[in-house]
Amino acid sequence: MRLFQSLGCLTPIAVAIYATIGVLILGQFGGQAITYVQSSGWETVAGTIVTSDVLDVSDTSGTRFTGQVVYSYTFEGETYENDAINLLGNLLVRNEADATQMVVPYPAGAMVDVYVNPDNPSESVLDRSLSGGLQGLIGFGAMMLLLSLGLGVRLLFSKPNTETDGIPANAT
Repeated sequence: MRLFQSLGCLTPIAVAIYATIGVLILGQFGGQAITYVQSSGWETVAGTIVTSDVLDVSDTSGTRFTGQVVYSYTFEGETYENDAINLLGNLLVRNEADATQMVVPYPAGAMVDVYVNPDNPSESVLDRSLSGGLQGLIGFGAMMLLLSLGLGVRLLFSKPNTETDGIPANAT
């Protein structure tokens, strides 16, 4: 415990920093985890890949690439078409080889499993998993938030230590 105190880890500023880091990380990536959990109730239907291409997209930061996979599926008698590969949406990458890797598992004409939101059948994905890196970030954000909460509670309910406040404990 003295190690933490000597490093200043139990100060209100440290608690605020830990909380801020946790909130920022969870705010940025937590929504994707919530979508993942919600998508666990989505139904799986058969689909067919219509097109599978690598697109180059130019913007203010230069040329980037993305994999675009268009697929069709039938849900409750109605046919739909979509291009969402995963829950993250269409990712832009800096080189064409990475974009090609996105579309390799989905060649045109292939039969695939499509995960369909039964409440909104036009919403679907081919892959509803979360990457390991994203799981790690969400776990780190949650850990930082819990650490700040635990340290904050300890700070609020700890008794002042008279020895560290400059008053000897045996002074009368």
